[in-house]
Amino acid sequence: MRFMVLVKADKKSEAGVLPEKKLLTEMGKYNEELAKAGVLLAAEGLQPSSKGARVRFSGDKRIVIDGPFPETKDLIAGFWIFRVKSKEDAGRGAGGRDKIMHARMLVGDEALMGSDAPPEHYEQTKGFSVSLSIDDPAQAEHVFNALAEKGTVKMPFQRTFWAVGFGMLVDRFGIPWMINCEKDK
Repeated sequence: MRFMVLVKADKKSEAGVLPEKKLLTEMGKYNEELAKAGVLLAAEGLQPSSKGARVRFSGDKRIVIDGPFPETKDLIAGFWIFRVKSKEDAGRGAGGRDKIMHARMLVGDEALMGSDAPPEHYEQTKGFSVSLSIDDPAQAEHVFNALAEKGTVKMPFQRTFWAVGFGMLVDRFGIPWMINCEKDK
């Protein structure tokens, strides 16, 4: 499957202002990773609309309208085209199976949400654990096992004096978790 990722234009891109050198370097590295992974088909930044035109088709008639165009919300500053196996893989990019951009986990009616941090802002977690209380023992064990995949189990999911199931782990991203099921359904 092919997917196109669009970069929306803004006032800066329309003024011809390039992204900061650091961001351009990071985009270059990202593009290299995508190319090495065999995912990248095309990627380009586009010129401001003042250097472009729109072509409208009406039957055999073509109308060319020169830029600039005032509404930046309708403009594109660049794009990537990926060839991936699924829609889910499109958001992962190169080597993305081991990376999370945004995550949302539903537990009953509650949602736990998180997002990644750019490498220059990442800090290893210390002094806390994310704790989930789940009423259904089978569901609690399923969540525990899913989080433990490629992680480190600190305490296996098992019966304790306070719960029908409790376990502690550090997931593959370094986040410590406690999964607790106090009652049997």
